[in-house]
Amino acid sequence: MACGTPMVATDVGDTKCVIGDCGEVVPPRAPQLLSAAWTRMRARLMEDRELRNRACARIAADYSIDKMVTKSEQVLAVLCAGRSASAIAEEFV
Repeated sequence: MACGTPMVATDVGDTKCVIGDCGEVVPPRAPQLLSAAWTRMRARLMEDRELRNRACARIAADYSIDKMVTKSEQVLAVLCAGRSASAIAEEFV
């Protein structure tokens, strides 16, 4: 996505969060759905000329190195304040 390639992926981990509306997410172990998602993605790319730019912008805005460092600093500051890991995790979802 950082290179302007919208994604088609299976729904594992944080895939939905990362891809957002800039791709297609299907259940794991569903090859027919994955194939259909690739077909939809090809159509979307032809219809929506800005999709590639939005995919790139999404990663730059939400997953840049600066964002990762800032989030890591925030988590470490909270951890140093003595809060439980589960309470901390709820704040950063």
